[in-house]
Amino acid sequence: MAPFYLRSSIFDTPAFWWVGLSETLPRSNDYVPLLPWLAPFLAGIAIARIALGFGWFEKLRTDGSARWKTILTAAGRHSLIIYLVHQPLLFALVYVYALGFPAAKPDPVEAYQNNCVASCSLQETAALCTTFCGCTLDKLMEENLFEPLNEGKINVKTDERIARIAGQCTMESQPKE
Repeated sequence: MAPFYLRSSIFDTPAFWWVGLSETLPRSNDYVPLLPWLAPFLAGIAIARIALGFGWFEKLRTDGSARWKTILTAAGRHSLIIYLVHQPLLFALVYVYALGFPAAKPDPVEAYQNNCVASCSLQETAALCTTFCGCTLDKLMEENLFEPLNEGKINVKTDERIARIAGQCTMESQPKE
């Protein structure tokens, strides 16, 4: 429960990310902090100790008729091969699945709106950016420039139509005094 109740900005320093108590998590595909995963590890050790105390492992070891015993023994002896093969196999399965069931294409209008507001919000207020981006989207649609712009057929930096639309929408979105 420590990661839920003991988070602190003290642990936001990269040197302490391994603990798992930082308020902002690092962007990583393979980040696995010590907490909360120490708890299941310790629980597994405790369960194994209890099982040893009751002699459960001895019963499993002497039971020769179990088919699963052979499978687990073989998996234990060849764990490196299993480790090296499982990821390419999983990637191949996901790839084949994605071929059969491709992801839905994102809505270009929504993507434009979200990207425009996100980049504008770095310098301006969210309200002004929402108004500006809605205005530019409307004007791009009116002049049939949205699809060519979205397909990369129009250079934003050199096309005077885009600069004119941006200028008009900047004026329209400014707060009235």
